Amino acid sequence: MQFKVFISSSTDPFVNLTYENSLLTMIQKDDAWLFLYKNTPSIVMGRFQNPWIECDFKNILEDRIHLVRRQSGGGTVYHDLGNLNFCFLHGTRDHKKDINHKIIINALKHFQIDSFSTDRSDLKVNFDGLKKISGSAFKQKKDKSFHHGTLLIDANLGKLNNYLKSPHTGSVSKGTKSNPSKVVNLKSLNENICEENLKESIIKSFFTFYEDKTLAIETVQENIVLDEQYLKHLKSNSWVMDETPYCELVIEQAKNKVIIQAKKGTIIDVELDLTFLDGFDLTLVSRTMENKKLTKHSLDLIISDLSSLGLDSSSVQKFKDFLNSGEIFY
Repeated sequence: MQFKVFISSSTDPFVNLTYENSLLTMIQKDDAWLFLYKNTPSIVMGRFQNPWIECDFKNILEDRIHLVRRQSGGGTVYHDLGNLNFCFLHGTRDHKKDINHKIIINALKHFQIDSFSTDRSDLKVNFDGLKKISGSAFKQKKDKSFHHGTLLIDANLGKLNNYLKSPHTGSVSKGTKSNPSKVVNLKSLNENICEENLKESIIKSFFTFYEDKTLAIETVQENIVLDEQYLKHLKSNSWVMDETPYCELVIEQAKNKVIIQAKKGTIIDVELDLTFLDGFDLTLVSRTMENKKLTKHSLDLIISDLSSLGLDSSSVQKFKDFLNSGEIFY
């Protein structure tokens, strides 16, 4: 039985999730490990979530914020350098959520911060009402598991709230939906808290709980070979976008409406009600869009196909502008 703490010097979310996966692969029966890391500004989705529904997709792409799909379930979160991310790994199928939270709660007591775990696996505090300071997600395999989450130290809450606000309020998805909560930074509870002293307190709490005096602390970069194949997989559109569950994305303006049914990032059906295409066979338009990806490149192909079908250039441009207004094609 081994108790270890791993720390990452990288702030790349794809790299850190790659190391996290390697640790899950490596951990042995009954081991308990802790991995601590932080990321540059990123939107991190749960395994079964829809980026169009969960966030302001257009602004995220324009601001070059990392869009990441992790392997665990749960909701969408915002990471930046004001977050400290933790991952408790166990060599059992039981991810021991209550123990992990107790370690964090005890670490926060060092800063005179009283927190508690909720039935949604969040950590909250009483600060002008209940406020969330940490969210969690989980991964279980037959004989091992992890529980990872965020701790808001001094995150940009303005950006958090803006990026996690989707314009597609009328759209639906079969994927997991996030449950937004009011949040607060730990810095607002104790101005002396920072990344380094919080890490120290969590590490001390971890080893104290397990009554381990070896204090095995390692840097992942020095002890684990980066799995380049898994890293490539995490960054690929086939994972980030094409793993999106079935959804219906709605674009509506005045008396015009389009409902795009999509699965795995591909259009499977389209419902059209467009006044500016009166007299044109909308079935042809729908068929032209089917089996196309929700990308700008595919949109260009759709527009090209419509032009070849005899739709006049003015109507084609109106249709393209209408689709672009929906902030769906990336």
